[in-house]
Amino acid sequence: MQGFQLGNLFFSEMGINVFIRLLCVITSFIIFLKSERHKRYNQVYEIFQVFVLCIGFWDVFYIGYMIINDPKIVTLCNSMIYANNSFAATYWFLFTFAFTFPASKKRIKHILVVPALTAFFSMTYMFHGFMLSYDYVLTDEITRVPEHHGPWFFVHLVYSYSIVVAGIIILFIKLRKKTTPNKKTVFTIILGSSFLILWNFIFTVLTDYTSLSVALSGCAHLFCIITIYMGICFDNVERMILLTGKYREDLFPIPIFITDNHGIVVYFNSAAEGIVKKKSFSPYGEFLFEDFLANYTKTELPKNVPAIGNHAGFMLEDSSNHMVWYVQEQSIHNKLSIKMGAFYTFNNISYINRIMALLEKYAFRDMLTGAYNRHFFEMKKDTILETSQSVITLVMCDIDNLKKVNDIYGHAEGDNYIKSCSKTLFSSVRKKDLIFRIGGDEFLIMLPDTEENASKVIINRIYENLELPKYDKSFGTGLSIGSATSQVNNSRDFIALMDQADKAMYRNKQEHKALRQSS
Repeated sequence: MQGFQLGNLFFSEMGINVFIRLLCVITSFIIFLKSERHKRYNQVYEIFQVFVLCIGFWDVFYIGYMIINDPKIVTLCNSMIYANNSFAATYWFLFTFAFTFPASKKRIKHILVVPALTAFFSMTYMFHGFMLSYDYVLTDEITRVPEHHGPWFFVHLVYSYSIVVAGIIILFIKLRKKTTPNKKTVFTIILGSSFLILWNFIFTVLTDYTSLSVALSGCAHLFCIITIYMGICFDNVERMILLTGKYREDLFPIPIFITDNHGIVVYFNSAAEGIVKKKSFSPYGEFLFEDFLANYTKTELPKNVPAIGNHAGFMLEDSSNHMVWYVQEQSIHNKLSIKMGAFYTFNNISYINRIMALLEKYAFRDMLTGAYNRHFFEMKKDTILETSQSVITLVMCDIDNLKKVNDIYGHAEGDNYIKSCSKTLFSSVRKKDLIFRIGGDEFLIMLPDTEENASKVIINRIYENLELPKYDKSFGTGLSIGSATSQVNNSRDFIALMDQADKAMYRNKQEHKALRQSS
């Protein structure tokens, strides 16, 4: 009878094997979930996540391979084991590469072609024998369907072991480098991975799939993933990258460098990779931060200049292109307040200037019309009071019947009315004149160093340029304008001048109403 080989499963050698594999599955998925919150800031965790997931599914299908007694399902489980095996080897190599060269952003995803083909050929075994073919025969102790290896099986086998050995070689290279700050972690990962690879090779090539070999293979999986996870969790470099993760390139697109306590650069982001290569430093190895800074002219800030955000800073100038960086330094501490290293942010001065321009655009200007807003008017008023040496003219402008346009035609049309009026104002004043929108339908024009006669010329130009649609014959549209000219010595004088201009504007508005009523 086909089905599950349960019976006295947990009181047998097979039961021990199933228990060990089940423990591997549970451990793999726990590690996968615990790595979830770290992967956003650290690609090492992201790749390691996929690796342990492949190990987990590898063991899921191995459990099915052992306890299911249906030959067709058994062969499918066996095929899925090979698929996950190939992907596990690939992501193991990608993990070792990312761990050994954390500063490198090189993507080598093309190596996924072979495991993808292995997975495809394994899952479609019933249509060909290119990867594997099976004889549907069952043995007594452990479900074992005799398999025949096709040509791709040997490609898969050579690829999987070659790429894993390449990963271990990369780790040994890192271990032998004098500048490697985390040699204990590297040795731990080599130990865990070597145990898995060595036993997997013995299990595949030299054993006869006895209960003991199956159990030891499961233990190798368990030892590998736990050892590697514990290694990267307690590794100072990986923890520093996590602690400064909010400055990852997709969230904070400026160059950053992380150094250990010896001043060795252990990580830099994508934004920094370009300037590193320009200075002929390799992204595949650690280097002293001071050696990198030697390519710039470094200027310490005067002691009386306060640190921004309580972080020390200095200036760097690149003589080749005259680019200037403001560099901020901040220490990185663990939960016990022990210093682990430092990270440096490189702020491009020209970039800061662009930010200030955007700040002016969005913080000091009215978004509908482009005129300065009331907040900037208050700031500018104080500056004028401090520096004014001659007369100033203030021009108050009020949009006629804006409320009626909004009520009858809608606010979208009202906005168009406001923009038409503001466009007229901008086209009529001089470059040195300032236009402020100080209310919903009110604008104020500040004409510095302008006598009354000169201001009248500007006001007449506004009326000449004013072209507005006639929304309804029952009410008129346009601008009511009033002005006042005087020398301003203090805030009281300025308020009085505004009041005069406002009263003049109100008189002009009354004249417009009377004219419309008489017509």
